[in-house]
Amino acid sequence: MELFLKECGRVARSLSYLILAAAMVIFAWSQLPPIFSETISKPQPGSGNYGIRQTDDPEVIMPAAIGGLYREFKENHYTTYPIGFIRNVRLNEAETAEMAAILSELSGVSAEKLLSQAAEAAGGQKDPAGEGTVTLSMDGGTIRETDGGGFEIEMDPVQGGPPGEGAPGTGGIREDTLLPAEGLGYERFIELMDRADHILGGGSDYGEDSVSGFGSVPAQYEDALAEYAAFVRTDRVSGAYARIFCDYMGIAAALLPVFPAVALGLADRRARMRELVGSRSISSAKLTAVRYASLVTMAMLPILLLAVLGTASVFQLYAGSGLEISPIAFLFYVPGWVLPTVMTSTAVGMFITELTGTPAAIFVMLLWWLADLNAGIAQMHGVYGGMPLIPRHNTLRGAQEFLDHFGALAASRVFYTVLALILVCLTAFVYEKNRRGTGSGIFGSAVLRRGNGRLASQ
Repeated sequence: MELFLKECGRVARSLSYLILAAAMVIFAWSQLPPIFSETISKPQPGSGNYGIRQTDDPEVIMPAAIGGLYREFKENHYTTYPIGFIRNVRLNEAETAEMAAILSELSGVSAEKLLSQAAEAAGGQKDPAGEGTVTLSMDGGTIRETDGGGFEIEMDPVQGGPPGEGAPGTGGIREDTLLPAEGLGYERFIELMDRADHILGGGSDYGEDSVSGFGSVPAQYEDALAEYAAFVRTDRVSGAYARIFCDYMGIAAALLPVFPAVALGLADRRARMRELVGSRSISSAKLTAVRYASLVTMAMLPILLLAVLGTASVFQLYAGSGLEISPIAFLFYVPGWVLPTVMTSTAVGMFITELTGTPAAIFVMLLWWLADLNAGIAQMHGVYGGMPLIPRHNTLRGAQEFLDHFGALAASRVFYTVLALILVCLTAFVYEKNRRGTGSGIFGSAVLRRGNGRLASQ
């Protein structure tokens, strides 16, 4: 315990840790206040607008996704997030022809007609919804997100007409969107959409893992009432805020802890001769474990303190509401959700630094962080597929979705915990090799060998 406390103090006094703590506080202060000022109230019947809900119904996903791709195709302006940040894509002539072929198979409309329409739209007409809005077509209506963050739902009139010219379910063009071709299967639809995503360089809404995001339909009163019941009974109010807190803090936790791990690891290597003389009685495994535990503990400290403040904010927000609020939800979610991420980032920093003697771990984690953020865009509302380092749940709602995918989330957290511990064991092994000067290649240290020789001659 004495050694652990000593290492914690050493971490706390380091400039890299002070920067980490400050960055976490600034990140939380800049991102979370709007969330902790938003309340959820019981829906009232007859209000007419209960938001949207997600569905995995192909009859909803297919027309919405095809319509979205068609509109971007006509403008030759596609929005993607290949490394977690927005990238606007314009296709060249060959790529546009390939995209037209994909849309042709999706809709049954000839590629020549699609290319002709794209050429006519090249003048750049404004979106009829107006600047600053986002629209999403669906079978039977349009969901429009307004500047203020709300939603307007506009139902389409019933369309008629011969097949191929807009009759629902038969493919073709209806108003300003495309309908799925008759007989188009969902598996083939996924394949074609994935090809479109590949043409765009990845990170679009049309990839295999993200196209399900088009499954948005207007929520009914019964849906909103069930959602509120889960918020009150399952989440006990604070659980919803704890999930979104972990969503945001997980972003910081995946990258920032690597910096103290690297900085202190490099400092250790520079002081290796002192350690050889003063730390021979401590095994490499014990020394590595204590240093790892101190780094993880100190990295979690600001997150836990912010979680306490988050809990207090929820109690203040719902003061006088009569709702039962869980006082321990944050302290339940944060260790289970964020701790494995901190453990992994710290372990990667320690292992690669000990292995190479360079700050390469920072670049490794930065690339991993960007890639994981990009992959997590499709999972921001509670779809926990795969093994994300940064699980996403960027909404106060979705308690049932969280429960439905809890097994997948738990599996990813166990995986990264085990991975971190394996990396710590490998770090101890490499440390012992370098400490004794018996390693070879990148494990060896010529400086240590010369130092050992001088010690032996004295």
